Amino acid sequence: MPTWRQRVVFFVLLPAIAVAAGILGYYAWVTASRFNRLGEQTIAESTLLLVREKVETVEQYVITQDNAALRLVEVSDPNSVISKWLPNAPELTPSIYAIRVLDDTGNTIGEAYRGVEGGAEELRKVFEEQLLVELDLERLAIERLKHYHRTLGEQSHLLSYVAREVGGERRYLVLHHDTGLIARDVLPTLFATDEGKRQYNVVDENNRRVYGSSLQNAGDYLVGHRFPSTLYNWRLQVAPKQAPMLERQGRSRRATDLGLIGVAFLVILVGVGFLLYAAQKERRLNDLKGEFIANVSHELKTPLSVVRMFGEMLLSDRVRSDEKRKQYLEIIVRESERLSSLIENVLDFSALERGRRRYELREGDLAEVVAHALETFRYRVEREGVDVELDVITGSAGSTADGIAGSAGTASQGRRGRPPTASQGRRGRPPTGAARCRRCCSTSRRWCSR
Repeated sequence: MPTWRQRVVFFVLLPAIAVAAGILGYYAWVTASRFNRLGEQTIAESTLLLVREKVETVEQYVITQDNAALRLVEVSDPNSVISKWLPNAPELTPSIYAIRVLDDTGNTIGEAYRGVEGGAEELRKVFEEQLLVELDLERLAIERLKHYHRTLGEQSHLLSYVAREVGGERRYLVLHHDTGLIARDVLPTLFATDEGKRQYNVVDENNRRVYGSSLQNAGDYLVGHRFPSTLYNWRLQVAPKQAPMLERQGRSRRATDLGLIGVAFLVILVGVGFLLYAAQKERRLNDLKGEFIANVSHELKTPLSVVRMFGEMLLSDRVRSDEKRKQYLEIIVRESERLSSLIENVLDFSALERGRRRYELREGDLAEVVAHALETFRYRVEREGVDVELDVITGSAGSTADGIAGSAGTASQGRRGRPPTASQGRRGRPPTGAARCRRCCSTSRRWCSR
């Protein structure tokens, strides 16, 4: 039956250690994850700075084109789009392929197209039917440059427009940018210097790629940023060239950290279990030692009681004859020798337990041992009116004198009138080295080694 201390160990201490190990593992995992995220965040922040720089460069490119065109065209002279802008367009505004001048009602009063073969009419139709109504020209402030970006079908449209006042009337300049040229020529030139270090792409509002390769394997290292005022439906995305490898390493590192924490948790549990097992084994060993000490004390008590009994008889002069006195003195000497033998046995056992001594076992005469044991207790049993008979069985093997004497001492404490008898059984021969004890085995009629 486990004690309350054992219950405390099994039901309180062990779960408490397991919970503490779990908490320790959790915080170790959180700390490791935090360091991993810190590294990823550092890479992401440096990449974000680069993305903002590239976005700002594209923005400035478009605005520079706008300012160059606006300096060439005069709204007071609608034909200036043909006479002044068109000849200088390839050099000064390569991304602008059309300019139109509108009056205050939104009607076109001057326009010019560059590089649009047979598509001018279609472009004019798209502008007047779908794009013009979205510009909200009436609310546009004078000299304020604005941009309009929209995808219609497969075509991306980028318009730059500004309002100017001429003779008290509002007129508008609308510039059409070639987004395809920007994706084909401008972006590759802009990202050419970082081609070996990073990967770039540009996606629209539907997450369709406009430029660059797919960055789906970049994972947490992918950084994106929208163009703020010009191509605001596009988003520039950047990832380190080694982003897929870094992502795999991050997953592997997280799995490794989790595995190490799990192994550490398991080791703690195994260690606690081993400590509990060792404590349980130590407790059992202490119980065995206590039992051994109790048995040794019992074995030592028998010869001591005999020596004391005969010593008191001799001291009180209750022995009438010299023959009896000599006999009692011999018994005292034998029991003293037996007591010394028991003590030597305990010392031998201690030495044997430490591995310093070996027993040399040999055969002995069982009849002599039994006769010696009965002779030791003859006076006690005769005083209590008990008759003891000994039948020697020829061929019996040797036994231990201490065990026989102790058994005889125990048997002599039986009730008066039922004498313990050591004799040959009626239903067969006892096993070698055994005697029949009616006091301890009379109910089951079995053979015992007492």
